[in-house]
Amino acid sequence: MRLLLAALGAASLATSVASASEAPLAFTEIGAETYTEQVGVIADLDDGTYVTVQFGVSNVGPGDGKGACRFVVIDKNGKITKGERLVERSEWRYDASKKTLQIGDCVASSDGALSMRVPLPEGTVDLRLTKTPQRKRALEAKVGDDFYELDTLVMWSDATVTLELGRKKTTLKGRGYADHSRSKILPSTLAKQWLRFRGVRGEDPRVLLVRFPKSGPPVGWHEGGDGTSQVTRAQMMNKGDRWRAMVKGDKGEWRVTTTKLLSRFAPIEERGAVLGGIIGGIVGNPVTYTFRGVLEERGSKKRIPGIIEITVTDE
Repeated sequence: MRLLLAALGAASLATSVASASEAPLAFTEIGAETYTEQVGVIADLDDGTYVTVQFGVSNVGPGDGKGACRFVVIDKNGKITKGERLVERSEWRYDASKKTLQIGDCVASSDGALSMRVPLPEGTVDLRLTKTPQRKRALEAKVGDDFYELDTLVMWSDATVTLELGRKKTTLKGRGYADHSRSKILPSTLAKQWLRFRGVRGEDPRVLLVRFPKSGPPVGWHEGGDGTSQVTRAQMMNKGDRWRAMVKGDKGEWRVTTTKLLSRFAPIEERGAVLGGIIGGIVGNPVTYTFRGVLEERGSKKRIPGIIEITVTDE
């Protein structure tokens, strides 16, 4: 089930709004065993705290249509607090009239702004992005009859997050990003690696997404104040837990370098030896590393700090 919270990414951005008529939080249930769908939000906060919240459904593993809500909070000192709730199909629903998605006790709303409330035993996260979410198709890929789709919901926006962790309640400000993906293609089939950079704070926000397929050239896009640049060439390398990517697009060139490892997320490993072995036999062992890092732009010499996610789909 945690597969849906692991290795989803994006490639070349088509700026059409063909999917805009679809509700930002509505899920499309598909009977395929490999079907997964999720809404993911990240917030990079002014005090150095990083927060991610995910709502999703999946048929992967035992049972169909299982739902999940999850949060990860990494404070400015590197302390990680995370929680997850898994539910049966009968315990989640989308209410079109209220524009709300409910998974167990977790509730997300797209009515005017994008908000998510995740109350779990480990703590409660209330996250709000002020921009009205709109689905814009960012990727469509097909392998045989199977597909992968990703829509951006909010490219960047002001964010407010209220954290109740233990006996402490804190409200923090910052910036955030949100997207909505669905797939029938297994992560290890769609790509060998993904690179995601979200530098959404400051006056010059940037988002960069690159898919490295098993064969063929990397594909992806860079979004900034000057619009969208399609990736024409990219390579990524690492030395231990330090990574660097060189990316060239039709409107610029960028170097992305990690500076600090925040977390490692390996959903199949966390399922335990028996169930993890069953699911891993189907999907491999996707692992996502989250870092702080910087995007450097050739020519302008701008340095944009942000959050970097690197996913290896079968480590």
